[in-house]
Parts: sequence; C-alpha cells; structure tokens
Amino acid sequence: MRSRTFPRLTRSDENAYTDATKLPLLTAAGAHPEAMADVLEPLNSLERRLAEAQQGTLPLRTFLDTLVYSPGYILLDRAAEDARSLDEIHPLVVTGGDETPMLALFTSAERAERSRRGSERHPHVKRVSTAWVLKGLQRGVGLVVNPGWKLGFELPPDDVQRLLLEINVP
Repeated sequence: MRSRTFPRLTRSDENAYTDATKLPLLTAAGAHPEAMADVLEPLNSLERRLAEAQQGTLPLRTFLDTLVYSPGYILLDRAAEDARSLDEIHPLVVTGGDETPMLALFTSAERAERSRRGSERHPHVKRVSTAWVLKGLQRGVGLVVNPGWKLGFELPPDDVQRLLLEINVP
C-alpha cells in the first residue's frame, strides 16, 4: 500500500474548542491561562518529538509512529479503572469551528491534570494506550492532542482512519 503524506502539524487554537454541549472551554480544556504559561516546554520524550515535528525537524510520519505506541491521557466523566472500550466511559470530546467531534488526548499526566482542574464534567484522568484510543474511535471522530496548548495538534477523522490502515496498530 502506498503511504499518503499527512498534513504538517499545526497548533491547535487554544480558544477554538467547545465540549459536546457547546459550552466554551477555557484554554487547555478548562485550565486557567496562567496555569498554562509555565508548562509550555516539552515535559517528556513524546512531547519533545511533537515539538520537533511542529518545527519541521522530525518527519510527521516518524512522530505519528511514536504517538501510536506511546501512552496518552484522557479526561473522563467518571472513574473507569477497568474499562475495556470507549463505549463504557465518556471521555472529553470537543468540537472545533466545523463541528467535527474530536477526542481530547493529552501527551503527559501533567497537562491532563491541569486541564482536568477546570472541568466539572470530566474530572478524572486516565492513562491509556494511544493505539487503544485510536482503535476505539468511531468513524467521523478525530483526535485533538493537547487541546488548548501550544504543544498540540489535530488529526481529522479521515487522517485517523488512514493512520489506522497504514500503521499496524496492535
């Protein structure tokens, strides 16, 4: 199968998202802007690779390969320690200007925790396999990594499906 080139990573707009009920989110899915200011630098190896991909010094495909096999963090409406699929829990899903639903995934526990603090509807942080999250996404749902943070990006639904086809997701 011939590999398609994915678009260049673009920063997610820190004020562009609303949750499924269309209530505006503060920056970082509920964190106060001043809380974001001191955590803009990469916090782990995945975030360092994301920063490199955003700067164009790491091929996007290399970053996506890394992302798929890295842990991520999602915000949930309730504790779900034994959940085996996204059908059993209600993760934070945001919409952008075009109303496309995007599951919010964070690249570090610290970013997820700061985002969780201001979210009454999604007060729980869960560490997950990013591959598991991608496989569990319904068609038509995209992925937004670190919504509201400068170190973040969007993967539209079509690109999520293409990624699943091209990478051998376990």
